[in-house]
Amino acid sequence: QAYRPDGSRVPLEITGLPIPDQHGIVVGSLGLFRNVEQQELANSIHDINRTVDDAGALLNAMAEALKPSFPFARMSVSCFSRDKSHVNALFTYGHSSDGQRRWWFLNEDQKRWMMDPKATVIADLPDFMSQPLWGRFRDDPAVQEMLGAGIRSALRRDIRRGGDVVGSVTLLSTKLNGFTENQ
Repeated sequence: QAYRPDGSRVPLEITGLPIPDQHGIVVGSLGLFRNVEQQELANSIHDINRTVDDAGALLNAMAEALKPSFPFARMSVSCFSRDKSHVNALFTYGHSSDGQRRWWFLNEDQKRWMMDPKATVIADLPDFMSQPLWGRFRDDPAVQEMLGAGIRSALRRDIRRGGDVVGSVTLLSTKLNGFTENQ
């Protein structure tokens, strides 16, 4: 392992190759370093998925596994109806246990935004939610609680089955511009 300047750990895979001279005597070596952080994260998530049966415990364990790579305050998981006209947002990690768990109807513009693969980073969530398109969501008690808790930005990732978007995972931060396109 190596360490970043901020002290965080970076898991590495190291491959060393000897460098011989013309007589076959090793006079040096070549070291190749590969960051295996994302592979470790994927392995951890696969292990959690295999071993945890309870849905709430599964989502919380996955959130804890993601936090070192993508610091966030809360996580929500959403699923879409088969016709993509409704979304069910399960406010999970970091939210109150009595969070809303119900289906919301999506109008055509909201549906188009939700299905857009480029709709991944919301740099200023309060500004985003102030747009008329999201008025019904903004006034919902669960969303009001989230905004009242200081959530300022979001990183959304589609869950796909085949080519179809069936849901999304959203990481929420208390920082404006808390996520990058690269993440």
